Amino acid sequence: MKTWLRAFFVIVSAGLVWVVGAQAASVTITYASWWFLEVGRADVLRGIIEAFEAENPDIEVKMVEIPYAQFNTKLVTEFEAGAGPDIFSIQHEALIPWIQKGYLEPLNGYLTQEEMLSWDKIFIHFYEEAKSGGIVYALPFEFVNYAGLIYNRRILEAAGLNYPPRTPQELIQFSERIVASGAAPIGLIYFIDPANPYYLVGGGLMRAMFGFNARFTDENGNFTVNTPEFLAAVKFMKQIYDSPATPVIPMGVQREAFNKGQAAMTIDGSYYMSIVKAANPEHFEDYAVAPLPFAHRYHKAECNMHGINKNSSPEKKLAAARLLKFLVSRNVQLKWARECFVGPARTDVGIELVDVYPWYRVYFEAAPYAVSPYVTGHEAETLEIRAFVADYITRILLGLVSPEQGLEELQRDLATTFGRKE
Repeated sequence: MKTWLRAFFVIVSAGLVWVVGAQAASVTITYASWWFLEVGRADVLRGIIEAFEAENPDIEVKMVEIPYAQFNTKLVTEFEAGAGPDIFSIQHEALIPWIQKGYLEPLNGYLTQEEMLSWDKIFIHFYEEAKSGGIVYALPFEFVNYAGLIYNRRILEAAGLNYPPRTPQELIQFSERIVASGAAPIGLIYFIDPANPYYLVGGGLMRAMFGFNARFTDENGNFTVNTPEFLAAVKFMKQIYDSPATPVIPMGVQREAFNKGQAAMTIDGSYYMSIVKAANPEHFEDYAVAPLPFAHRYHKAECNMHGINKNSSPEKKLAAARLLKFLVSRNVQLKWARECFVGPARTDVGIELVDVYPWYRVYFEAAPYAVSPYVTGHEAETLEIRAFVADYITRILLGLVSPEQGLEELQRDLATTFGRKE
């Protein structure tokens, strides 16, 4: 971002002329993230980079914009070719595979003992997943827990509903009542589109299964998709799919409807409130957040992180490490949380967000029940397993097979394809 020479001044002493600060940055690093393309977040992150450069005049940061959907594929291609950005955001589900493939620079040599001890206390959300064999490979940046039922109070009141749903059945009943009453054309938006298998499982199924206390595997890595809890979650999802109040439309169309006040409810992370505000500022006060309507408080959560490219030069790695530390500083974390409505990675910042946005308390109090998106015992195969599961969930939703039969087949085929743990 620096394309100018910094201001300088001249000191004359003993016949010598000293020119101070007249040089440009001595090292340039590249920083890749999907956030540079997101409305609102991009401006906040650019401001953070400008503040870093002001404090570190010897470093220039060049931003690399890559869409979220193409991010992992593009970076892996570059890593394998011995290239890639010097510092980059890491989607939670890519973290463990990238550590195992050796893409990430070990960070211990860039961190003081004091920093490591301190961060062990304040980075409690999935920080252990950023480590392997006592080595730290990434630092958390934001904590996203999908623990809130975001709803439009005006729509619920128009349908004669004075409180948000508190059970899975109420969620479906309220949704259908809203549409039947004419209060809104859509009662609930939910990720149930088979055309998008990534969100079908990562969004739709996983939002439901943890609330029913279901998991893909047990603590030993044995598959458990035919348990009563998992069956209940899939049946609930099938009810939503069959409901006339939840149309099967692309995610982007769903969210646009919600943002415009044409849909009443959704299950999402706190960050989504910033999207709603940006899209519908005049009516933002109509929106509120309630706890999830499930008996169990467990919910899917993610911790997006930052890492350093192992392919980079020693000089660039040192500069990237300075930016890495800056991004987890308390002031930066607070700024990101306040302006993007997202949970900070630092637990000593979260409570301050509650003071600014009272609705955030729902997410703050649910944080201890967050569940990692990884499939236990098959972490490196998580995305492959989820794609595998999506095929069976699609057959169930389309009515090609009963939930019971579909999950029994899925249980058998998962064990055959990905191995059975002892």
